Amino acid sequence: GVKVMEIATKLRSQAARMAIYDDGDLHARALAILSPAELTEKALRVIDDAGGAAVRGPRSRGRELRAMMKWFKEEFFIWVNTVKCEVCGGDTENVGAAQATAEHRQHGAERVEVHRCKTCQHPSLFPRYNDPGKLLETRRGRCGEWANCFCLFCYAHGFETRYVLDFTDHVWVECYSEDLDRWVHMDCCENAWDSPLMYERGWGKKLSYIFSFTKGNVTDTTWRYSKDVAGSCSRRGGCGEAELVLLLEEINTELHRRHPDTTPAETDKRRIVELCSFLSDVKEVSASELLGRQSGSEEWRRARGEIGLAP
Repeated sequence: GVKVMEIATKLRSQAARMAIYDDGDLHARALAILSPAELTEKALRVIDDAGGAAVRGPRSRGRELRAMMKWFKEEFFIWVNTVKCEVCGGDTENVGAAQATAEHRQHGAERVEVHRCKTCQHPSLFPRYNDPGKLLETRRGRCGEWANCFCLFCYAHGFETRYVLDFTDHVWVECYSEDLDRWVHMDCCENAWDSPLMYERGWGKKLSYIFSFTKGNVTDTTWRYSKDVAGSCSRRGGCGEAELVLLLEEINTELHRRHPDTTPAETDKRRIVELCSFLSDVKEVSASELLGRQSGSEEWRRARGEIGLAP
């Protein structure tokens, strides 16, 4: 049906663009901004899960991930509600869209927002770039740009990483933790680590489909993020679960044929462990997962219904 075709198109499109994160030139540019030595040093200042002082040891890579996300949010990338006026530096308001130029499209910006100055009325453009290399230069955006650029840093530093697409309009990443022997949720917009229930329980999102991508695999990871199985299932209309399983098998067969050397040897074992965790996980909801969304203006978060449910 139409719904199946729409999902298939979206999944194939995202899977196809994952190859960009393997670009060696982009890795070099990212590492010139944050070197492995700098990241190791930052990780020494990260407090471990038990609350003790961080030391070098077998968990240092996990601390490096947390340190990199903290650095990315607090020092590197900037959230954009509206841009500052490029003429007078005043506040602006989003008044619509402009035609994307060839240069915008060259860097993946099919959408260009127009932000008009409240003081001098000058229109400033905010291209929504989808090229992680360009984002290393602009260092600004909303969740799409944040996850895109952060994903590049994860790849550049050698972390096994999946890009996560939530059909209710949000994106983040997962990195495989050798320490925990599983995929770990990371949302750089919120500096959130291993808090997968935050969207449903904290933000109040009504989830439906969530997929995780590498260039060689697409996985339905909805049930890591939703414990409201009945509610989420009711919103997965137009594509039966059996149809979805067959579609993912078809897409993954294509991807494995195209990228035969990208699948880790233990993928089957990992997949079984991951599926079992979806079925049996009775993880207690953490305090961080009960928070509403922090990134973005209150007006914008309220309009998206992501202010949260907790007082």
